[in-house]
Amino acid sequence: MGSQNEYRKQVKPTGEIDLADGEDILLETKPCFFSFFPFYLPGLYLFGITLFFMMKKASILEWIPLPISQFLGPNTWYIFVGASLIIPALAYSFKKLNLRYLINCVCVFALSIFLKYKVIRQYLVISEETFLFTNAELLMLCFFGLLSLLLNDIFRRSHHYLVTSARIRTSAGIFTRRTRTMPLSKINDLSIDQRFLGKLFRYGTVVPLTASGIGMGSDFAAVSGGGAMKLMGSPTLGLTLTGGHSIQIPKSRTHEALFGIHRPYALNEEIMNILAQREVRLNTPGNPLQDV
Repeated sequence: MGSQNEYRKQVKPTGEIDLADGEDILLETKPCFFSFFPFYLPGLYLFGITLFFMMKKASILEWIPLPISQFLGPNTWYIFVGASLIIPALAYSFKKLNLRYLINCVCVFALSIFLKYKVIRQYLVISEETFLFTNAELLMLCFFGLLSLLLNDIFRRSHHYLVTSARIRTSAGIFTRRTRTMPLSKINDLSIDQRFLGKLFRYGTVVPLTASGIGMGSDFAAVSGGGAMKLMGSPTLGLTLTGGHSIQIPKSRTHEALFGIHRPYALNEEIMNILAQREVRLNTPGNPLQDV
């Protein structure tokens, strides 16, 4: 008995759970690097585009039409840089249905301008003609891009997925940790989401689905239009039409599903075999659990 307990201590995941008697670990992993590419993309774009602007600043200023630069005056460069960052951020936020990317981009751009003129100019004794000052906002934007990449990779590494013969446990978080434990007996189905990069690098997301709706989300699309007309001697009349539809699909956050794991179909087969064996045992004549 003592040797069995020692074995349990050896296979027990550090700081996670105590394994029950007869419970075996099927998988212990975290999201693979390439699965977090959508999270890396904003920081990668911010770093790459600002690095390009530093190398080609003179050429870009010459490319801007003279009437526009004369109209905008000294703000031409900052408006061009801001538009190059905010417009893609707006499109990405619309695609992801999350304004976080747009808000972060606006805040980072405004902060870089503030630091350049309210901190560097006033508190650092450097000439305004030096490379450090003229490109200060771009250097800070490059730094924020690298910081975004680093924080997202730390967040990826904070994930811990544990799949045993009895349950699925997912947890993630840097400053606050979120954990979910789901018994295999509660799972009705497993949904696998594997995109192009997933097929290329052999990773995918496994979403456990339960009868209570855990693992399901919705996508909503809508189109709206409106018009108004003012009639003589009467108030303005307006009309707005809206139409849309919602679809229930398997959808979970990275800490609620097995996000971006290697060989998702192999794990799916392993879990489904366990569930099938359980069903066979439950439906075996004379099984005392049949009437429970």
